[in-house]
Amino acid sequence: LVDGSDTAIGSLSTGDTGLVGIAVNPVLTRLYVSSVSRNVYVYNAASFALLATVSLPGEPHALAVNTNGNAVFVAANGNELYKIDGNTNTYAGSVTVGSGDGEGVAVNTVTNHLFVSNYGNGTVTALLDPCATTPPPTPTPTATSTVTNTPTNTPTATNTPTATNTATRTHTPTA
Repeated sequence: LVDGSDTAIGSLSTGDTGLVGIAVNPVLTRLYVSSVSRNVYVYNAASFALLATVSLPGEPHALAVNTNGNAVFVAANGNELYKIDGNTNTYAGSVTVGSGDGEGVAVNTVTNHLFVSNYGNGTVTALLDPCATTPPPTPTPTATSTVTNTPTNTPTATNTPTATNTATRTHTPTA
C-alpha cells in the first residue's frame, strides 16, 4: 500500500490471485478486496490484519461502501448486486440488476442511492439502499440582519430667525 508521497506503508496478501475490486470504509477503518474466487476479504485498513473472509454465491467484481449503515455493495458477474453487512462482515442478500459483468458500482452517501453499470445492455441501474441510516443534515446558511449606521447627506430643516421690516407709527406730541 502507498501513501500520498508514493512511499510504501505496508502490504497485504490474500493468497488469492484473482483480485478484482477494492473499497475502503473510513468510518470502520476497513479495506474490502474482492476476488473471482467468490470471496470478499475484509482487512483492518490501519494494521492490514485480515478480519474476515465473506463468501458470496457468485463472482464479485467492483465494490462500493455506503458509510450510512456500513453496507458494502458488490457488483457481480451475472447481473447481481450483493450486499455485505459491514458491521458484522456477513453476506446480507442480493438483487438482480441489468446485464453484465459487475464492472462498476457507486454509492451517493448523501441520498443513499446506488448505481450499477450494466455492460451487457448499456444501462445504469439506480437503487435506493433501504437499510441505510439517514445521513446528518447539511447545515443551510440562513440570512441574518445586521444594523449598520451609515452617514447620509440628507438636509435637515433648521429654524433660523430672520429680520423683518415692520413699520411702526409713533405719536409725538407738539407744543
